[in-house]
Amino acid sequence: MRMPNGTDLPMQAKFTEIVAPEKIVFVGKIHDGNDVETTVTFIEGGGKTTLTARQTYAFESDSTRGAPQGWKATLDQLGEYVTRP
Repeated sequence: MRMPNGTDLPMQAKFTEIVAPEKIVFVGKIHDGNDVETTVTFIEGGGKTTLTARQTYAFESDSTRGAPQGWKATLDQLGEYVTRP
């Protein structure tokens, strides 16, 4: 993952479940050696999609405490990408 300030945060991951268009699950190891499982769900309604990301970790670390900011940056970048002409 590359943060807006250019910092790279490496992660090795593998998708374990994809239920289009409802859910994506992946497991991996983040750069501090922490095991992580992530479930992202998508619920459509009223012309909008609600995305929920839930993560569990082997232990708390600076990386896990920074996950909300990382998800925000990722989703902001995605939003910019999909709205480009």
